[in-house]
Amino acid sequence: MLNAVFGIAIAVLVVFTVTLGIKAFFPPPTAPDHQDFCGGEHIKPLMPNETYVQPQCEKDQQVAYNVYDQARQEYGKIQFFIGILVGALLLMVTYFVWNWTNIAAGLGTGGIALVIYGFFNGWDATGDPVKFVMLLVVAGVVLLLAWKLNKRFRGEKK
Repeated sequence: MLNAVFGIAIAVLVVFTVTLGIKAFFPPPTAPDHQDFCGGEHIKPLMPNETYVQPQCEKDQQVAYNVYDQARQEYGKIQFFIGILVGALLLMVTYFVWNWTNIAAGLGTGGIALVIYGFFNGWDATGDPVKFVMLLVVAGVVLLLAWKLNKRFRGEKK
């Protein structure tokens, strides 16, 4: 029972540490203030024969949101690559600490959670070929670990 508690604790701490590290060393972009870019002036309703002319303040607001959206996409790529690479690395380390059950379970679970975190946060920011290759690598590592686990329960040697 104590092994399970420590395994879960390791997984949670690993995920919190990596996600906080991403935020600390790669700060997320800040959204533009939700203030009215037009200084609080409200545009009067148009008459049937009038044409709407977009004020400069609305154009500035659109530019600010476009810049923010681009920065958010770039940040998603950072989350994607760091989450998946660190997650895959933790899964590989799990292979070498296999005999320490709670540590292996914690690192493996934390690694899988980071892979999910990376895919979840960077899904829109990366292309399908990159996602495919990264998922293929992670799937290979997970299959290797599952194969080793099966050998262990059957009593086979390395």
